[in-house]
Order: sequence, then structure tokens, then C-alpha cells
Amino acid sequence: MDILLCFNRKYRQHAATTMISAIENNHKQINFHVLHKDLLLKDENIFKKFIHDYDCNIYFYKIDPNDYKGFPVEDDEPVTVETYFRILGAKYIPRHVHRILYIDTDTLVLDDISNLFSLESGGAPLAAVLGCAPAERKLALGMKADSQYFNAGVLLLNLDYWRDNRLTEKLTEFIHNSDPKILERWDQDALNALLFEKSWIRLPLKY
Repeated sequence: MDILLCFNRKYRQHAATTMISAIENNHKQINFHVLHKDLLLKDENIFKKFIHDYDCNIYFYKIDPNDYKGFPVEDDEPVTVETYFRILGAKYIPRHVHRILYIDTDTLVLDDISNLFSLESGGAPLAAVLGCAPAERKLALGMKADSQYFNAGVLLLNLDYWRDNRLTEKLTEFIHNSDPKILERWDQDALNALLFEKSWIRLPLKY
């Protein structure tokens, strides 16, 4: 079972809590994949020690600054550039990983999530929980006013689809070519803008 987390040094404790909650509520070995830009070797070693104590694995991928250059985040916003890293997973995570569960690091896992990996993808790019956005924002993003809009806090990503369809590259291009003012929810808006006409899978609200 592969899980993706994206965070910076300030969120180490939050990420550790998310990891432990996933481990303690699941009975399968978990491979954690961490995308970051500023973790130190000593940080990685601390994570490796406690993750290996649980008989799980953890892998770190330092993101090339060129891959997030120009991604809009203001200093006074409640998120950091790491929020965009989930769209880079298909580029950095090894090709033998076909599906991965992205989880925000402010999330606690309170139940078994292994059943998510048995979902039939049906060729869909991802599975997500239905979210909400005003019609005006959807229209600004090029969506239809009545399009369904998903929340990107928990995403089951079909990495084969992402790679075959160059979704990371398309999202990066969309973000660079968009007025930052319309990306009120950052990469979540970009994901919805590009995928609203695709058949993404709707997850139960408990996720």
C-alpha cells in the first residue's frame, strides 16, 4: 500500500502524526513516499527510524525548484508551495508504483483504508470526495456552472493514467498560463479545471 505525503520542515510533526495514524489503523505494510524541498538528512533519518520500527518503508524525493517555479502562493496565504507537489508525484515516484493514495498532512486516518486500493479505476485519473465551489469560480476555471468539483485533500491517484496522459505537464502548463487570482484553491482548482470532463471516481464522504 503506497501513500503520498507532501510537506516541509515545519510540518514534520503533523506528517508524523498522519503516518502513525495510517499505520495503527491498517494491517498491511505501507510504503510512504514523501515529496519535499527542504528536509535535511537528519530529518529523513528520524522518519526512517520510526517508520522502520513499524515494519513499513519510507522514501524521500527532493523536488527540483524548476518544477514548482512560478506556482502562485502568497506569503499571507494559509498554504505553502508544497500543496502543488501532489501533482508532481507521477514524475518522481518510480514507475513500478501504479496507484498511490495522497493524504494531506493535517489528516488523521481513523479506519482501515486498504480497501481503497481494491477500487476499479476504470481508466479514471483519480478518485476523490465531492467538494464544493461557487458557480462563478467554476466558470472562471473554464468549467461548467453545474460541474462536480472534488476536494483534493485525499486522492487515490492512478499514476499510469497520469504518466500516459502527461497530466503533470498539462497541469503545470495550466497553472503557469492562468491568472493566479482564479486559482483560489491552488492546484485543487487546476485539477478540477483539467479533469471536470473526465470520469473521476467519487469516494464516500467519510474519506
